[in-house]
This record gives sequence, C-alpha cells and structure tokens, in this order.
Amino acid sequence: MTLDEIRKQVIQEAEQKYDDPCERLQSNSERSLKYGEFLYRMKRQRNKQEILFNNKYSELYQKNKFKSNLLLKSKQDVDSFIDMDAEYQKIKKELDDLNAAVDYLEGVVKTYQQREYTEQLIFKFKTGIGG
Repeated sequence: MTLDEIRKQVIQEAEQKYDDPCERLQSNSERSLKYGEFLYRMKRQRNKQEILFNNKYSELYQKNKFKSNLLLKSKQDVDSFIDMDAEYQKIKKELDDLNAAVDYLEGVVKTYQQREYTEQLIFKFKTGIGG
C-alpha cells in the first residue's frame, strides 16, 4: 500500500462520525491496531531499503575512492561522485519515501491511541465505571 492510498483511507475514516461513545472507542482501538500493523510493515520495508542503500553507498565509495583513476582525497569529493549515480539516487528516493510513510503512520497511530485514551477517560468520568 502506498502512502497516498493510506492517506486517503485515513482521511475517509477520520470523516466517519459515531454517536455512540462505545462504537467510537472501539473504532479508535481498531484503527490504532490497523495502522500499527501498516507501520510495522513499512518499518520492515524501510529497514530492508536502508540495507540496500548502505550497501550501494559502500560499493560506490569503494569504487570511487580506491579503484578509480580519479584522485579523490576527501569524503566530500567521493560523495559528490556517488550522488551522480542514478541507481543510488533511486534507492535514496525510495528510502526517503519510506521514511516519510513511517513518520506519517507513527503520527496516525499516536493520534488514534490518544483518541482511544481520551474516550476511555470520558467514559469513566460520565459513567463512573472503571474508575
């Protein structure tokens, strides 16, 4: 699932209104779990992509620093040549996209967890049950 699809789904579900506090509490709990699962999957993808990114950087660093006819003395010189590699840039962009998705999902999960907690407090205050 892409970040845009997740955003559309989050917005659609956020517009849903519940009159019954119990349904609202259950909905927040279910959404928190659902987006927590999405977050877990995205973090796994990000970790795999991060490994690919680091491997590619290492490969290009070795190639440009030690196996090149260029005399690159500083890390900045090597990095400038690494940044010109198209495959490296593609992997970097995918990693940036996954990082954005993880950040977004972390915010969504925290929001639903806070909503769930708030609903529990309201329920306890209004009914006196559970307190």
